Amino acid sequence: MEELRTVARPYASAVFDIASNKETLDEWSAFLKKSSELLDQKDIRTLIKTPGLNKKTIAEIFFELSVDESESAENKALFSNFLNVLSENKRLNIITMVSSQFEQKKQKAEQVSEVILSSAAALPEEDIEEIKQALSKKLGKKIELNNSVDETLIGGAVIKIGDHMIDGSVRSQLKKMTRFLTN
Repeated sequence: MEELRTVARPYASAVFDIASNKETLDEWSAFLKKSSELLDQKDIRTLIKTPGLNKKTIAEIFFELSVDESESAENKALFSNFLNVLSENKRLNIITMVSSQFEQKKQKAEQVSEVILSSAAALPEEDIEEIKQALSKKLGKKIELNNSVDETLIGGAVIKIGDHMIDGSVRSQLKKMTRFLTN
């Protein structure tokens, strides 16, 4: 996994530089996400690994399946070139990692923090907005919040921001209490 990250890094940086200069971050983001979703399909993974198959043909198939018809001719050419380079270098399997690294760079450039909020029960929309505003004020960034229900929490919530976690769950509090009482 670490090797894939290392291999993907220069591709992600190059794509990000191109997208930044052309002001097409959203278009590249959508293209990379769609391309990486193709790798979830068994037939596509098999196609990539097929020995002797023309690499340009594989890139063209990938292109046809991942490019939106509404894209500009310039974007289509750039997307096609990107896929051809990956295919020629036998690197189509790293698109998911390239997409992930691209998104990190995009969020940093746009000053957006991705926050994962897991709560024991569904939260009202007003509470979610209040949490977003408080985090935005605290972090000084826009917040992209992904909310999910985790019934194993018993009560409360857990907030993950990058490598940081705020654990306000009842489960966590019970564990702390148990450790305190047993020591």
